[in-house]
Formats: sequence, C-alpha cells, structure tokens
Amino acid sequence: MLIITETREIDFEPKIKLIYNQYVNGAMLFVTQVNKFGTFIQAYAENPEEPPERRVFTIETKFGERTDEWLDVLARGIVEKLNITVPLMLAISMVTRTHEAYNTILREVETL
Repeated sequence: MLIITETREIDFEPKIKLIYNQYVNGAMLFVTQVNKFGTFIQAYAENPEEPPERRVFTIETKFGERTDEWLDVLARGIVEKLNITVPLMLAISMVTRTHEAYNTILREVETL
C-alpha cells in the first residue's frame, strides 16, 4: 500500500530529480540527472528499534556500479536523513559526483 509520493526537481547543473515513494513495508527513491535508473542500492537500519543516533545501517548494491564509493556514501546519507525504519531501495543515476551534489541532495531529502 502506497503511503507517500513526492517528486522534486533540484536546481543544479544538470538538474537533479528525486522521486520518493513510501510504502508500509519499504520505500523507493530515484535520484537522477539523466532520466535513467542507474545503480540500485538497498539501504536499511539493522536495528530500527534504536533511536536514530544509535542505528547501524547496511548498504548493499544490488545492480550496477559496485565499486563506486560515492554512491555508497550517498545512499548511507539518504537513509539516515529520511529517518525511516523500513528498507529503502535507491536507484541512483548521477553524472555529477561531487561534495556539492551530495550536500544538495541531502538537504532536499531532509524535506521529504
């Protein structure tokens, strides 16, 4: 059952699109600059019953670029900022992989 759907476009070069869907048992976030799915990453808290500051997260690349640490760091930051207790599936397709892009995405994710 779908609970929340949010779509955002971030003013960046090139523009970054976020599409977020939250369900009862999971969530999905598309992060793209090129309108493609890109790399699929699953992120979840191993101990969701703990307060947010004590959670331990697991990040697993399911399909796509398995050696790109920037994507893993972004996924970890996103799942923490969303503060959800259900698993999150991310589809990330970014051409700009910079500190500025990372911070811009996380600022927008905090408002979802």
